[in-house]
Amino acid sequence: MTLRCGLLLVRSKITDAALTPVVFRQWYEQVHIPHLLGTGKIPASARYTLSSSSPPPEDGQEPTRPYLAVYPVTDLDWLKTPDCSFFKIPLHDELLPNASKFVYDVAAFDARFFERVVGVESRVVRGPAKHLIIVLISLEAAGQQEPESLLHASLPVGEPDRSTLFKFEFAPGAKEGSAEKLAGYVAVHEFTMLPGGVTGAKQAGFESATYNFLSSFGDIEIKI
Repeated sequence: MTLRCGLLLVRSKITDAALTPVVFRQWYEQVHIPHLLGTGKIPASARYTLSSSSPPPEDGQEPTRPYLAVYPVTDLDWLKTPDCSFFKIPLHDELLPNASKFVYDVAAFDARFFERVVGVESRVVRGPAKHLIIVLISLEAAGQQEPESLLHASLPVGEPDRSTLFKFEFAPGAKEGSAEKLAGYVAVHEFTMLPGGVTGAKQAGFESATYNFLSSFGDIEIKI
């Protein structure tokens, strides 16, 4: 049986000034990511920060979270197993400055799993991309387009090293009734160098943001 591979995409922001960016990074990279890699189904991680060139959110869009973490997932059906280790990952730690030591009390996260649909590679690049343009596509905007056409429609101005389209699987911790809003696709465009003026596709239902590489962990040769 062919495994359904995919991607865990997590956008985050600090919500309490008591949590400094330095401590947030320590928690993320020294505590949280090792737990995720320890599941055996998430072999790598790359962290990014929002580029100053990212366009501001349009009316009705949520403010963009400045931190992005990308995790390839080798088997999405693992998430449906009764004893899935992902849901047992600790979210409390003594490193955190708040009394509860619960990370959700000092930071907000938008975590979504996606299934890989189709990808195009124009040049072979080893290791994590130096720059990403992430394009979230609503179900309404996707319509009945074929995956290849949808990926092409999301292409930025400029040629990425690699472009991959993923379909929404589920969002852990999402509020009841929000699944329809979150459902859709994400196009991930990877660049080694980002020429000036390169931005994501601009059309209704396409929400794009540009991120710059921060750090990587695990098997960095694994492609997303």
